[in-house]
Amino acid sequence: MSFSLKERTKEIGIRKVMGASFVRLLRLILWDIVPIIGIATLIGGIPGWYLSADWLKNFAYRFSFGIDIIIISSLFTLFIALIPLSFKLVKSVSSNPVDSLRTE
Repeated sequence: MSFSLKERTKEIGIRKVMGASFVRLLRLILWDIVPIIGIATLIGGIPGWYLSADWLKNFAYRFSFGIDIIIISSLFTLFIALIPLSFKLVKSVSSNPVDSLRTE
């Protein structure tokens, strides 16, 4: 995401000059990361849930968990990914748009 933000500084500068808010810019950047986390959840979460449920059947003390654990963990992962992204975006948005447009 750092590379994506660095690559899109000119676009962020233009959008900022045109009056885009921080929330709108954050939403613009989020459209890149949310599908990646969703695909990673499908690829790793569902097979992991199935295999661990099968593995836990062999223990003397039974413990079962539902798919809600996978959903909560993917939301937690999204939240953790948003923290550094928001800091970088605040840095990018708070900078002078003229400097970002003048770089190229």
